[in-house]
Amino acid sequence: MSQYSQAMRDARSGDAVKARQAFDKLRDLAENHPDDKLADDALYQAGEVAERYLGEYNLAQQMYEQVIERFPDSRNAMRAKGALRRLARGRETGDRPYFLYTQVLRQYAQIGSEEALKRMKDLYRQYPDFRLADRVGYWIAEEYTRLDSNEEALPYYRDVIKRFPDERYGFLAQVGLGNAFIELRQFRQAADAFQALATMKGYNEAKKISDYYVGITYQFMALWVLFWLTLAVVAGWVIRVAAFTPWRNLQPRILLRIWPELLALLVPMSGGVAYVWDRSLDMRESLLWLMVGATLMLLGNTAHIYARQPGTIHAQRFSAFSALVGLALTYAIFYLTDLLNVLLDSLKATFNI
Repeated sequence: MSQYSQAMRDARSGDAVKARQAFDKLRDLAENHPDDKLADDALYQAGEVAERYLGEYNLAQQMYEQVIERFPDSRNAMRAKGALRRLARGRETGDRPYFLYTQVLRQYAQIGSEEALKRMKDLYRQYPDFRLADRVGYWIAEEYTRLDSNEEALPYYRDVIKRFPDERYGFLAQVGLGNAFIELRQFRQAADAFQALATMKGYNEAKKISDYYVGITYQFMALWVLFWLTLAVVAGWVIRVAAFTPWRNLQPRILLRIWPELLALLVPMSGGVAYVWDRSLDMRESLLWLMVGATLMLLGNTAHIYARQPGTIHAQRFSAFSALVGLALTYAIFYLTDLLNVLLDSLKATFNI
C-alpha cells in the first residue's frame, strides 16, 4: 500500500524523474504482487503515468492492454478500454500534438493561465488537422471566458463552430458563443446564436435546448432593462429629494432619531453585499451599484420625511416601511440573477461542458 501511495505522489509531483520512478514502482507492484487487491489499479495507473506524464504512448498502450488481458472482469479493464480509445483518437494525427495538448492540461496549475493560453493557441495554429483540434479551440475560448475576456473568446467559438458544425464541441461552442454575447450584453446576438442550436446535430434534443437558452436570454434581457429602469428611478428620486428637502431646517440631532431606519438599511445591506460577493455572480458589479443606489434613495427619503415632519410616528413608520420594501426588491433582483446562473450551471453540468 505504501509503495502504491508513494508512486502516486511521485507521479503527480510534476517532476519527470519522479514520474519515471513512479511508473517503475507501479509496474513492479503489478508484476511482483499479481494477487494484491491493488494490482490491477497499479497496472492501469502505470499506463496513465506513461501516457500523461512521460508521453510514451506505446508503453501506455501496453499497460492498458495488459490490464484488459490479466484482469478482464475488473473495473479497471473497462477504464483501460476507454483509455485505449482515447489514446488512439489523440494519436490519430501524430504523437507530438497530442503530447503538447495533454502537457498543457497536466501543467496548468504550474504554468498559469497566460502561458497555458499561449501554448494552446500555438498548438491550434501549428496543427490545424490535429484530431482534437475542436477541443483545443473550445478550451481556448472557455479560458478567455473564464478570464472575462469575452471579446477574445468570440473568434475561437466561431472557428470551432465553422470547422466542426456537426461535432459535439461545435455544438458546445455555439452554446458558449451565446453565453459570451450575454456577458457582453449583446442580447440580440445571443438569441440568434441560441436559435442556431436547433439546426445543429450535436444533440438529439437540440430544439429543446435551443428554446431553453433563448428563454434564458430574454430573461437576462428583461433583467438588464429592469436594472437600468431602477437606476433611472433611483436617480430621479435622489434628485427630487435633494431639490425639495428643506436642508436648512434639518437639524443634526434628527440623525440620532432615525436609528431604526438606519438599522433596517445597514444590516440587510451588509448581508446583501457579502452574499453577492461570495457567490461571485456574473452581474455582481451591477447588483452592488443597484444596492448602493437603493441605499442613497432610502436614506434621502428618510431625511426628506424627517425634515418635513420631524418626530412624527407616521413618518418613522413610513420611512422604515419604504426601506424594507426597497431592500426586498433589491434582494429579489439578485436572487433572480442567482437562480438564472444556477440554471445555466446545471445545464452545463448536464451536458458535461
